[in-house]
Amino acid sequence: MNIMIYGNSGSGKTTLATILKKYGYVHINTGQITRLMADMDCHNLPVIVQTMVSTMDTTKDHCFDHFYIHTYEQLRDLGMAPVVVCLIDRRTIEHPDTDKRNRWLCQDPEIVAYLDRAKTTVINVYNTDYGFDLSELIRAKYLPFNAFAMERPK
Repeated sequence: MNIMIYGNSGSGKTTLATILKKYGYVHINTGQITRLMADMDCHNLPVIVQTMVSTMDTTKDHCFDHFYIHTYEQLRDLGMAPVVVCLIDRRTIEHPDTDKRNRWLCQDPEIVAYLDRAKTTVINVYNTDYGFDLSELIRAKYLPFNAFAMERPK
């Protein structure tokens, strides 16, 4: 099983992926990979991710901390279509960094439209003052029934 998380900048995508590790998911830190590539002025993320995905251990569950259409399509084409989680944190939707806020406002409608066209079910997870509300992941059986419905980062 694979999970891909999308949400606005600073909403806790990487933190949520780290929490999911304790439920057996392997965290694929695509956010860090993207930042490292940008620092090196490298622009071939789809090729690097394609190589990474084609060599993943398919007996394990993976959690990608960012949503990329090319990665979603590759996983789908390999018969490993991911569950898509929309991480909602109303505290960071109005991010103080104008560039990040504008990037999110541009990306979100594109991602939503793509997921609608692909008829993909999206599971909402809320990042609140009390932690991450994982109840929808539990209800959909992507986490065990005895998982904590609210998880706080350590």
